[in-house]
Amino acid sequence: QRSALAFARINYTPPNILSGTIDQNLTLTTVNSPYSVNDNLVINSGVTLTIEAGVEVQVNGDYQIQVSGNIHATGNQTSSQTNWVRFSHNNNSKIKISFQNGSQNNLFDYCYLDGFHLTAELPGAMFSNAKFIQITNSNLENSLIHELTCSNLTGNQIKNTKILLGFLGGASGDQAVYQNQLRGSSSIEIRVSSALSSLDIQHNDIQIDTSNNTTGFDVQHALSVHLSNVPTIISNNLIKNLSPGSQSLTSVLKGMSLGLGLNTSSIIIEKNTIQDFSRGLEEYLPGSDAPSALPVIRYNNFIGNTINYFTNYQRSDLASRDLGYNWWNTLNAGVITDTIHDFNHSPQLSSINFSPLLTQAYDGTPASIPQGPNNPKLVITGQSGS
Repeated sequence: QRSALAFARINYTPPNILSGTIDQNLTLTTVNSPYSVNDNLVINSGVTLTIEAGVEVQVNGDYQIQVSGNIHATGNQTSSQTNWVRFSHNNNSKIKISFQNGSQNNLFDYCYLDGFHLTAELPGAMFSNAKFIQITNSNLENSLIHELTCSNLTGNQIKNTKILLGFLGGASGDQAVYQNQLRGSSSIEIRVSSALSSLDIQHNDIQIDTSNNTTGFDVQHALSVHLSNVPTIISNNLIKNLSPGSQSLTSVLKGMSLGLGLNTSSIIIEKNTIQDFSRGLEEYLPGSDAPSALPVIRYNNFIGNTINYFTNYQRSDLASRDLGYNWWNTLNAGVITDTIHDFNHSPQLSSINFSPLLTQAYDGTPASIPQGPNNPKLVITGQSGS
């Protein structure tokens, strides 16, 4: 007589397969690496996905990762090597990681991302919730970071990647963009209209090359900042165009673009080098009225730009603009005048005072700052073509 055996069906998912919903805290370790994302993945609110150094997460298809909780992906660096957290995929398009409203404590440190799209998906207003993410010491290639509040963007290697950050709504505290290196068709744009404690953009090495732009997005500027009522320092940045013969697909290529609101606070633009752009520094108002305060622009080097300073101020907005203590790559007043334009190339540009001139490029030493009355003192008023 045969005995009957009953078998129960067991639904078993290997520990290195990620799919569906993560509804409790989870840590990915090197023991089970690499991990495979084989379906859309959701990280529930209140849940933290921790990814340890040396782990690789592979997205095997056109899937999305939706983050209502948090991701803590933290690699590390030893004296001999970098232990990355690697995010990879086999899809032709960028893999989307979307951060939902309330996802406020995400960290990517020593991470390697190639071909990813990190974005916020918020109800109501864009950027409505504060401090979504910190990205530090990471390598970002062929990626897009869009509509995120990023409290710390520091020490990253960025290539062929477009970054758009916004600090609106509930954003607060100090915001830092430090010591990043940008190459290829890369750009950074920052939008600010809330009372942050400060915004610091310092010691970044931005050398872009748009001659072979295969990213799918246009590069119109290397650095663009939209400001209102936030104390801001933009200092000690190298902003250089490595392909001066190449232009933006839709407009001229700008080194630094400053959009000013009416309620501006203390803004200092100093000790930057802006080189080989169609427009070196563009400063503009969204409306017809002048802001309550203008940025201090000093100790900067303008080298090889077709137009060094470009603005839409009219005489009715502003009687004069002080641009003293900058190096314009020449001491010839006529040459300097020819590199200062308004938006319409009209003679209605406000008077520009660029006296005293630096007599050499600012090199970080007191000796390169004017020491006495011998520096040229000139006031250039609006002239046709200036």
